[in-house]
Amino acid sequence: MMNSVAWSTIGVVTGWYGSNIGVLLLNKYLLSNYGFRFPVFLTTCHMLVCSLFSYVIAVTDMVPLQSVRSRSQFCRIVGLSVVFSFSVVCGNVSLRYIPVSFNQAIGATTPFFTAVFAYAVSSKREAWVTYATLLPVVAGVIIASGGEPSFHLFGFLICVSSTAARAFKSVLQDILLSSEGEKLNSMNLLLYMAPIAVLVLLPATLLMEGNVIQITIDLARKDIRIFWYLLLSSSLAYFVNLTNFLVTKHTSALTLQVLGNAKGAVAVVVSILIFKNPISMIGMLGYALTVIGVVLYSETKKRSQIPNSNNTHLQTQQQSFSLSRRDQLKGKDSNLLTQPLVPFPANTMVADSKSDLSFGKTFASSAFSACFAEVCTIPLDTAKVRLQLQKQAVVGDVVSLPKYKGLLGTVGTIAREEGLSALWKGIVPGLHRQCVYGGLRIGLYEPVKSLYVGKEYVGDVPLSKKILAAFTTGAVAIAVANPTDLVKVRLQAEGKLPPGVPRRYSGSLNAYSTIVRQEGIGALWTGLGPNIARNGIINAAELASYDQVKQTILKLPGFTDNVVTHLLAGLGAGFFAVCIGSPVDVVKSRMMGDSSYKNTLDCFVKTLKNDGLLAFYKGFLPNFGRLGSWNVIMFLTLEQTKKFVKSLESS
Repeated sequence: MMNSVAWSTIGVVTGWYGSNIGVLLLNKYLLSNYGFRFPVFLTTCHMLVCSLFSYVIAVTDMVPLQSVRSRSQFCRIVGLSVVFSFSVVCGNVSLRYIPVSFNQAIGATTPFFTAVFAYAVSSKREAWVTYATLLPVVAGVIIASGGEPSFHLFGFLICVSSTAARAFKSVLQDILLSSEGEKLNSMNLLLYMAPIAVLVLLPATLLMEGNVIQITIDLARKDIRIFWYLLLSSSLAYFVNLTNFLVTKHTSALTLQVLGNAKGAVAVVVSILIFKNPISMIGMLGYALTVIGVVLYSETKKRSQIPNSNNTHLQTQQQSFSLSRRDQLKGKDSNLLTQPLVPFPANTMVADSKSDLSFGKTFASSAFSACFAEVCTIPLDTAKVRLQLQKQAVVGDVVSLPKYKGLLGTVGTIAREEGLSALWKGIVPGLHRQCVYGGLRIGLYEPVKSLYVGKEYVGDVPLSKKILAAFTTGAVAIAVANPTDLVKVRLQAEGKLPPGVPRRYSGSLNAYSTIVRQEGIGALWTGLGPNIARNGIINAAELASYDQVKQTILKLPGFTDNVVTHLLAGLGAGFFAVCIGSPVDVVKSRMMGDSSYKNTLDCFVKTLKNDGLLAFYKGFLPNFGRLGSWNVIMFLTLEQTKKFVKSLESS
C-alpha cells in the first residue's frame, strides 16, 4: 500500500497535468469556439486572479515570502513582467487562429529560442551535439507547418512570437536575477509579476479591445456561463504556476522537464478528441519529430553538465596517480621523470568503435566520407531508382518489355540515350543530402548510443541498443534532410524527354523553389513516412551491423583495426541494409517519383497488386551493388578521415 507521500506526489502531478491542459483547452474553446474574441482581456483576467491568489498564499504563509531587496531588483521584475505579459497575450491570440495541436508543436521549439537568446545575450555556448539536437526541433515545426490543414499565417507568426518571448523571459530571468540574494522561487516571482502585468495589460486592453468590459457584462446577462468560464480559466492559470512549484518541490526540476515533454503530446490528443480539428500524417510526424528533438536536447544538455564534476574527480585521480608514480621513481632512472605519464583511462565500451572526437569533428568527417562515397556510387543509385520506378506497361492484351534490364543494362541504356553525365543526375542534391543526413546520422550515433546505455556503462554494448540508437539517428537525420532526398529522386527519375518537351527542373536549386512555389513547402516532405521508415531501418542495419561485425572480427585472432576489417564490416553493413530495407526503399522511391499515390499504404497495396511481391525487391542487385560499395567506400574513408583528424589533434 502506498504511503501518503506517494499519494501526494501523484495528486500534485495529476493537478499539474489537469491545470496545464485544462487552461489550454478552455482558452481555445473561449477564443475560438465560444466566440469570446478578446485575448488581451482574457490575459488581464488571468493576471488579476493570479494576483489575488498569490496574495492569499503570501498572507497565509503557505509559501515562504521573499522580499524585494532593492530598486534595481524591482526594475528587473518589471521588465520580466512586460515580456511575460507579451508572451501570454500572444499565446492566447494564436489560439483564435490555429488548433491546439499546431500551437503545441510550435511551443515545443522553446529550447531552440532559449539557445539562440542565451548565445545572443550572454554569449553562452552549448556543446555542438546539443545544438545538433535542435535541428529536428526546427525541422519538425517546418514539417508540421507544411502539413497543417488549418494553417493560418498570422496565427503561426503570433505563436512563434509567444514562444520566442517565453524563451527570452527565461534567459532574462537567469541573467537579471542571478545573484543568490535576488533569486526568487516561482510563487514569489508570480506574486510580484502578476500585479505589474495587470497594470501593463489593463491600458492595452482598453486601447486594443475597446469597451470589452461592458461587452462582457452584457454577454454575462445573456449567458452567465461566460463569467464562470473566465473565472475557471483564470484559476487554472494560477494553478499552473502553483503545481509547477509543487511538482519541483515534491520531485525535481528534471521530473518537471520530463512531464513537460509528455504534456504537449497529451494536450494534442485530448484537443483532437474534443475539437475534432483535421490533422494530417505529415503534421503529426512533424510534431513527433519536434518532441523527439526536445527529448534529445534535454538529455544531451543534462549529460553535458555531468562531465564537469566527473572531470574534476578524474583530474584529482590523475594528479594523485602522477604524484605516486613520481614518488616511486625517485632514486631510479631520472630520465623516466621526463616521460609523459599516462592517466587512468576514462570508462570505455570494450571492443566498441567509440569515437573520442568532438561532435563537430565527427559530423564533418562523416559528411565528407558520405559525400565522397556518393560521388563514387551515384551512377548505381541512378540505375536503382530507374529500375524501381519502372512499371509494367500494358497495351490491350500485350505486356510490353521493360526498358531497363539489370544493373549493367540500365547503366548502359542511360549512358547511351542520355549521355554519360546523366548517370550523375541528382549529384548536387545528393551531396546536399549527405552533408546533412550523413553527418547527423553518424555524428549522433555514438552520443545517442551512450545515452541509451548510460554514460558509465562498461563492456560490449548490446546489439539491441545499437539498433535502437542507429534507428533513432537515421529517423531524425532524414526528417531534417528529406527535401534534399526528394529533389535528388525527382532529378534522377527524369529520363530522356521527346524533342521540344522542357524539363521540369533546370537544376537542384530550381527544383527546390519550383516545388515550394507549385506544391507548397509541405511538398518538400513528400514521402516522409516511408522515408523515415526506410532510412531508420537501413541506418539501423548499416551502423549497428558495421559496429557489431567490426566488434566480432576484432575478437578473432589475427585481426586488427585495419583496412581489411573495415572492408569486411562495410560489406556486411551493406548486405544487411539491402536485405532489410529494400521493400521500404521501393515504396519510398515510388512515392517520391509519382504523386498519384495517396499514402504509404496505398503505394504498398498498388505495388503488390499490380507488380507482385517481387516488385519490392526490384533493383535488388543494383541496390546491393550500390549500398555494398557505398558502405565500403564510406566506412573506409570515415575511418581514415578520423585517424587523420586525430593525428592533426595530437600534433
